[in-house]
Amino acid sequence: MDRLKAYGAFLVILLALLAILRLVHVAAGITPSTTTPGPLFVNEIGDVEDLVGFVPWVPSYHPVLLGDEPSTILVERSPVPRVTVTWRGDRFASLEESLGKASREAPSDAEPVPGHPSTVYWSRRNRHFVVAPRADLTILIRSDLGQEDVIRMLSTLHPARTRS
Repeated sequence: MDRLKAYGAFLVILLALLAILRLVHVAAGITPSTTTPGPLFVNEIGDVEDLVGFVPWVPSYHPVLLGDEPSTILVERSPVPRVTVTWRGDRFASLEESLGKASREAPSDAEPVPGHPSTVYWSRRNRHFVVAPRADLTILIRSDLGQEDVIRMLSTLHPARTRS
């Protein structure tokens, strides 16, 4: 009879321990991790600053052909914090923003953009590219829109509004 009581106490303790371990396991998945290098997909541009430590720049202007909202916002924390905001509608545009130097160097035939110091522009086939330094960020714009639309997007870049 004593064995049965000991066995019952053992089962109760075991079940309690398993329940506690399960709660810790579920809570760890809910708690945001600051060590995950990414890539992480984000729903809103306002969530980006908490993940990478800088406020991304977005254009005020984007043509209707791109759609109303970005189709993806991708965040990478390692090796260099980087945010890629992409619009995909009938056409596409993406802004890749990273701390420090550009992830892609401009080719030798890149031309300076008038009115934008240190900014260069080039085309390959039907793709247009702009590399634009902003404060401590480097922004790479890629698009299949026309040159005028890409330059206009560049001209309307501003820091995104973040949640307060």
